[in-house]
Amino acid sequence: MLQLSSSDYGLKMLFPVLGVFLIVGGGSLASSVIPNNYNVQFSTDIHSGSESYDGTVEICFNVTEEVDQLELHARNLTIRVVALNNKDEVYETQPSELPNGNLLLKLENSLPSGNYHLKVTFSGTASDSDAMFKGSYQKGDDESVGHYLMSKPKKCGFLESPSAFPHFGEEHKATFKLSVAHHESFRAWSNMPLEDPPSRHDREEYVVSSFGETPEMHVFDVGFFVADFGSKHVGKVTVVAREDILESLEYVTSVCRDLVKIMDNHTAVDYNVPDYALIVVPRKFSHSNLTEFERKFVNEKFMMYNPEEDDFNKLSAFLRSAGNNLMLQWFGDMIAPEEERLLQAFANVYTYYNAEKIYPHEFMMMHYQVDVVQRSLLRDYERPSSVLNMFWLMVLDSKWATVMENLSKNRQPRTLTTAQLCSEAQTLWKDDYNLPEGTTLESIFNQWMYSDEEPPVLNVQRVYSEGKVILSQNGSEKVLPYNFATKSSHFDQLGPFQWLTTSNETLKFDVPEDHWILFNKEQFGFYRVNYDQRNWELIIQALQTNASSIHRVSRMQLLDDALHFVKNDQLDVSILLNLLTYLRNETCYDVWYDAYIVLKTWYYREMDPPQVVKDFFVHIIEPYYQSFASQDINQSNPQMELHIQSKIADLACWFGKKDCLQQARSRFQQAVSKNIPVEPNWARMTYCYGLHNASDDELEWLLTKNKKQHSCPIAYLRCVDNEKHLRRALTELKKMSNPEKIAAFVSALDENGFKLFHSLLKNEPDLVQVLGSSTIELALERVSKSTKSSKTLKLIEDLEDSLDLPVTGKGSGSPETNIWAKPEAVEFIERYMAQQESR
Repeated sequence: MLQLSSSDYGLKMLFPVLGVFLIVGGGSLASSVIPNNYNVQFSTDIHSGSESYDGTVEICFNVTEEVDQLELHARNLTIRVVALNNKDEVYETQPSELPNGNLLLKLENSLPSGNYHLKVTFSGTASDSDAMFKGSYQKGDDESVGHYLMSKPKKCGFLESPSAFPHFGEEHKATFKLSVAHHESFRAWSNMPLEDPPSRHDREEYVVSSFGETPEMHVFDVGFFVADFGSKHVGKVTVVAREDILESLEYVTSVCRDLVKIMDNHTAVDYNVPDYALIVVPRKFSHSNLTEFERKFVNEKFMMYNPEEDDFNKLSAFLRSAGNNLMLQWFGDMIAPEEERLLQAFANVYTYYNAEKIYPHEFMMMHYQVDVVQRSLLRDYERPSSVLNMFWLMVLDSKWATVMENLSKNRQPRTLTTAQLCSEAQTLWKDDYNLPEGTTLESIFNQWMYSDEEPPVLNVQRVYSEGKVILSQNGSEKVLPYNFATKSSHFDQLGPFQWLTTSNETLKFDVPEDHWILFNKEQFGFYRVNYDQRNWELIIQALQTNASSIHRVSRMQLLDDALHFVKNDQLDVSILLNLLTYLRNETCYDVWYDAYIVLKTWYYREMDPPQVVKDFFVHIIEPYYQSFASQDINQSNPQMELHIQSKIADLACWFGKKDCLQQARSRFQQAVSKNIPVEPNWARMTYCYGLHNASDDELEWLLTKNKKQHSCPIAYLRCVDNEKHLRRALTELKKMSNPEKIAAFVSALDENGFKLFHSLLKNEPDLVQVLGSSTIELALERVSKSTKSSKTLKLIEDLEDSLDLPVTGKGSGSPETNIWAKPEAVEFIERYMAQQESR
């Protein structure tokens, strides 16, 4: 045993917990040493705010081929004692630090094949960038500070990350046994439940929390959390949070219980798993590539949902974060750990699928279509989910439930693979969905699931005189499933499905020349579809005549695809503009959910478009707007409907529609006079446009209303229309001591709002001191990179010169171009509006 003091031997380094470990000496490979079990004991004084911690790790490992030295990951740790032995002998070691910061143990005598025991005593320091993280938060209203400690090792692919404890790296899985010694006023959580209530420690007022042994897993998937938090247990779900917010989480805790219960009933799982936990902390977490332990964590702001006070956006945020993490835990108990993409796919799809059962009137799977499928077509976001959804729809929902039940019967936990999923699904495959010769469902599924290529585009070119259709893919060689609808067919079923197996194929279609054809019916497939101009025009004519002649999901798909192709110069802008005119006949609010996204992408709120463009947009939304504008807000309507109505009203107000502005002002004044809040989904647009010509008292009411949540919504205050109120909003934001909030607020201002900000800074020098030069520079840097306005960029340059505020990271604005600024777009709009006036 070798004693090492912190002064003699300190390991201070940055490299991932996850890099492949090396066994150096005698030409042996990493596979020569295989860890079987880690027993790790931590000790912390986090209750007093201490950043230091101590620990001991005992590693049982097997040597398969003789080695004469060992390497362990121990970056940023101080090694104190090292002891190596087997059942017969104690081995002398010579510890040293490698250039990469790892711990190298040279052996006086080589280790022959066999089983060994290594014990390392160590200490470390927690920080906001290490594998051991110390967090702080404000407790209640007394301004005292609370602390918590959590281990958060990173997954593979992150270089130079520190270690929470010495280990042999990530290559081999092992079982883990964790315990934590901590003050008795605190509690601890880990991957596994506590074995027993915490036991007394030799140290007065301290206890030891010991957790059950984990299944075999990677070292980066294991962690622990220590805090003076409370917990709420409902059904199979435990929610852990600060005591002063715990009661406010009662509703979301019950929703979490229901999400798990629905999954249990849906699959009829026949094995027991530990209860599920959500640890609610006041910090941000990535939504992707989570370790198994990180799946238990959720940011506080995503859990603060109250259906009486919050809108559809907050419900969606709660489900995407907390709900998705619960599903990651649930399916993590079912799916083999190495099937990471399959796990992500199942968790994401079922987050929405289960939410629709809890909120049947909110059309959550329609929300999924926009929020997941269309977003994943645009960027690398939840693509595995969209692929799984495609094959789910091809099997059909009624049969998919049978697939899930069969997969869970007589199955060991953590063993489900892609091969087993596809094998089960293929047994229920319809006969008329013939797979291409020489392929299997699994081979096609893997081709999509494990591809990092951009989603394909299916190009449809009709040869009208010959009744033929040429199908081709843009640079993709995937086996592409497709279905189609025509004017004379129906949308009552998705199938039958056919397959495009080559880069292009010519098919014979018995469809009249004046009839449209639509592919990827109901956007079941994870790809876009572009048509020749004449077929686009036939589809648009059909929608303008009778919008319901095409399925509502396909209407959403057409809007999204057309916008994408125009932005990428793959479709004439007149096609998209002509398509938008059909919206005058659109009555389904869920389609308007997608239409709103297309319309808001069309323009940039910060810039004032030409009046003819405003008139065009008002003309498009007018019929749907009038269908609800004259009515009182019906709080019994689905939240999603109220959410969409408010978004369309927000557009109407931004375009300067007088009756919309008058209504927003009236509703705001009523809220102030009666001291009651506006319906949550309508709050954003009502408070924003209600601030136009508002009094000082009305502004103060809005600021006071939001102090309880320690926030002042940027979405509301960006609409202040005079310098006095803008200054008041800025000083209120300053109280949060969060420069990011001020930068985000300034970035949200339109051209007129930024002009007010510019005038304030130039005419009231004391405001620069109040806000702080660094905060203003951050805000100007942010705006300079994101703005599309040349006027705003000139004002930023003027502030730099007149106030001597060098913006070091300044950009030159966004390279994106307003679509309505294209000459052909303005020409179409002017011609179209002239035709409307002449009628």
